[in-house]
Amino acid sequence: QATVCTHVVMVDDEPHRWDELEQLGQASVGWDAYQRGDYTHAEPYFERMAKLGHPEAERLMGVVYYFGQGVPQDYARSLYWFEKAANQGCWTAYAATALMYRDGKGTGVDLGKAYMWLNISVAGLPDSVERDDLIKGREAVAGQMTTAQVEAAQKRSLSFKPKLLV
Repeated sequence: QATVCTHVVMVDDEPHRWDELEQLGQASVGWDAYQRGDYTHAEPYFERMAKLGHPEAERLMGVVYYFGQGVPQDYARSLYWFEKAANQGCWTAYAATALMYRDGKGTGVDLGKAYMWLNISVAGLPDSVERDDLIKGREAVAGQMTTAQVEAAQKRSLSFKPKLLV
């Protein structure tokens, strides 16, 4: 099951892990449907958990809207969900959010935000081919920006702190 971006949440002043809440929301039913390609059946489960603030479900909502899996393709909705997940520290949503800002999908092109999210993503990866690719992407974005714009995006990325939602 996809529980990459999870954390402990407080519900009525009691700590709960997302996997406990996933059980209540039958997240595995949705994930199993998604794995089978039954996107129409999977999406309501993801949406229920995403509306509760589950970061991995938010990321998955970004995916289904990006590709139009069980819902009409909608880049603006995709960006909305990717960025919600990214703002909670869902690492797998960082690059997706960056690329949407870079390409102007669901929004106008915003190279500053693209650079910021790429920089945050790169910082969380060990040396790897994936990290090298993201560094190249970040440098390509930086090549389209002024020095002052890059510095501002650097500062935003360095001051980024995930905001966990309940």
